Amino acid sequence: MKKLLFLVGSFSILTTPVSTIVSCGGKSNTLRIAFVPSRNATDILKTVKPLEEKLKNKLKEKDSSFNKNVEITAATNYEAAGDSMKKGKSDLAFLPINTYESYRGDIKEDGTYSKAGILLVSSRESLAAESNFEEFKTNGKFDDAKAKAESNGDNLAKLSKNYDQIIENILKDEDSFNKEKLTEKLYNKDEKVSYYRSYIYANKKFIKDTLGEEDFRSKENAKKLIKKASEDKKLSLGGSPTSSASVLYPLLWMKEHLGLDNNELKNIYENKYKQASYTDAAEKVSNGTVELAVGYADIRYDINDPTKMKDAYKNTQTIGASRGIPNDGIMYSRETVDETLANNLRESFLELVADKANSEIFDIYSHKGYVGVGSKTSIEYEKEQDQIITDNLKSISIIQDLLKEITS
Repeated sequence: MKKLLFLVGSFSILTTPVSTIVSCGGKSNTLRIAFVPSRNATDILKTVKPLEEKLKNKLKEKDSSFNKNVEITAATNYEAAGDSMKKGKSDLAFLPINTYESYRGDIKEDGTYSKAGILLVSSRESLAAESNFEEFKTNGKFDDAKAKAESNGDNLAKLSKNYDQIIENILKDEDSFNKEKLTEKLYNKDEKVSYYRSYIYANKKFIKDTLGEEDFRSKENAKKLIKKASEDKKLSLGGSPTSSASVLYPLLWMKEHLGLDNNELKNIYENKYKQASYTDAAEKVSNGTVELAVGYADIRYDINDPTKMKDAYKNTQTIGASRGIPNDGIMYSRETVDETLANNLRESFLELVADKANSEIFDIYSHKGYVGVGSKTSIEYEKEQDQIITDNLKSISIIQDLLKEITS
């Protein structure tokens, strides 16, 4: 699943005049980076601001003739970030794979795409609930590929229960509950993963009022919760139809695991409570403004206010989880970024993310590292990564087609 710079005439961007943005284009003296709004735009900009100067200095080390400033801004939505990158009005964009796929253009003879390319793919620390989950192990060891490929709804319901059990154990000692302790228990720093997934978060009072003491993770009861929240117009989904964790994969989970048909999914999407960001969704499902919310694990963790974050963990539970979503990454525009600059950018980001002093910047999207080109050529690397994306998206094509029908 995340957001900075997008410059495109057909969308409004924060408070920057469109005419100023469009006039810059790809030939300006500014390297523009777009971040998608998985969090509050102000929080994103404040956190990643140091990246502007750090990246500029790294690029000058690689090429003494590099004389551009680096500018970062938060896009109003995922599509705006993707569209501006496609048109060359931003040079780079931090994007989930589904947004990238929608704007990468047409496939070329060499297997890459005409409008955009993959600079780097992110890696993340595994959730302890996932790396310790028996169904995700092979010969007693966590298997990243097995975990990513899991699509059995019953196993994913068990995973959800496993996840909640870890949270409950942390909350037993409320007086010592803090982000440091949460980080230590929630994540496994020894395991890096190539995926993330969307969890379905439910307000505990809503669960009890609707089901009493019944098993809320059973298929039929989970379906009751989804339908009730949708009828109440309190099922929070993202506003961007290409968002992996806030729209596409949760709807796929509803179809595959709960057996909802296209008409039911259409009603759910049209009746959704549109979340402003993942942290907005986490706060609202905690305080009961919405009854269900969806998002990566863990949207509650990213709430800045310690009291509100603690309340969110106390007031909510997960009722299910989607299949694995290939990690997001840094994408680039073929309109403005040539192979030399792309390679310099890859080296620069790999060096920056490896420096612990920059961890707060990259933690905005939970990026702990990047999968680079390695011994491959740029074309071989991009072709391979694009094929992984293409193969994965086959599983959600039916959801994409449904959303196109709804939003057209």
